[in-house]
Amino acid sequence: MIDVRRDGSTLLPRHERLLVLAMLCITPWMTGCAQIKSFSVAPSTVCPGETVEINWTASDKVTLNASPPLAGEGEGPAEGRRALAPERSTRFTLTVPGLLKGDQREWDVHVIPRQSDRLLGGIARCDDARFVTTSFTIEQTAMSSRARVASIANRYDRALIVIKDDIVVEIPSHGATDRFKTVPLVGAWVIRTPVAQNETCDTALDAVSGRLTIKTVMSCGESVHGDP
Repeated sequence: MIDVRRDGSTLLPRHERLLVLAMLCITPWMTGCAQIKSFSVAPSTVCPGETVEINWTASDKVTLNASPPLAGEGEGPAEGRRALAPERSTRFTLTVPGLLKGDQREWDVHVIPRQSDRLLGGIARCDDARFVTTSFTIEQTAMSSRARVASIANRYDRALIVIKDDIVVEIPSHGATDRFKTVPLVGAWVIRTPVAQNETCDTALDAVSGRLTIKTVMSCGESVHGDP
């Protein structure tokens, strides 16, 4: 049955009006759903026992869990920070409960063992007709300032030129170097490969599949600048 007003206009059927009314009633509850507005853990790669800083902003009280467990995890305010010192690689989980729906975020922290290796590099480009080049910066929010290079290896069938600070080293095909030993990983890096006489920069770019990376063995050095 459809209601008819005196002016001839029609109203929604009764069951649809009830549905609209129910939605209007529930809207305030929906706007109160739990939300994590920000969550960060830095650095993301640390040495054993080094402190990481955890920051968050949420709509209500939170629970911070660590796997494996750590002293200092547990409940916290809607906005806060906490400093924890993992000895092993750890996953941090931040949870905020909600009446209708809660929210949860995760952040993994990698703890460097006695020695660890990682591929460093990025998308290559032809800024100079003589070289295929990639450059990248490792920030302190991503890497411990104590992380040091042990050695760097070239996995390509062509020479690489690696530049960090004032050190410039050419590494032959499938070769390695310890010239960067004890150099901090944090900072700006450049990797290049020369364009051969029978190549163009574009064909050299294709030969490395559009990326340049180096296999970097790292370890933890002594603390610097007062870091733990």
